[in-house]
Amino acid sequence: MDVRELMLTVCTEVSCGARLETAARHSIPLNVWISHASDKSICCNVKRAGFTRLKKTRKNRARNCVGPQVRLARLKAVPPISQEDLAGRLAAKGVLMDRSAVSRIESQERYVMDYEAEALADALKVSISWLYHHE
Repeated sequence: MDVRELMLTVCTEVSCGARLETAARHSIPLNVWISHASDKSICCNVKRAGFTRLKKTRKNRARNCVGPQVRLARLKAVPPISQEDLAGRLAAKGVLMDRSAVSRIESQERYVMDYEAEALADALKVSISWLYHHE
């Protein structure tokens, strides 16, 4: 059976105008626009529609274990260190990282490489083992 034959639902009323039918009941991603011509013959245009991806509402698993400790050390420093200042300190140590990368590390949305963890610990004046919760 042709996909178009499976999709089309014919309306015999000339006065109903154009309407949109979806094929959800057949699990086919097609949209069918049905319009009626003046001589009561039916003109059907079939357009292929792409699948719509839904936004994930479930939180992704943590990508690092040092994020909360970085935030804690940054805010407990006297005076507190901003994310922009931390990014500048890391740049001075040769680790190129911007403010958004620091934010994503703190929220555990970004992986942290070993050399970045070492530079973070040095910039925050804490030990690497403290960053990894071993102290």
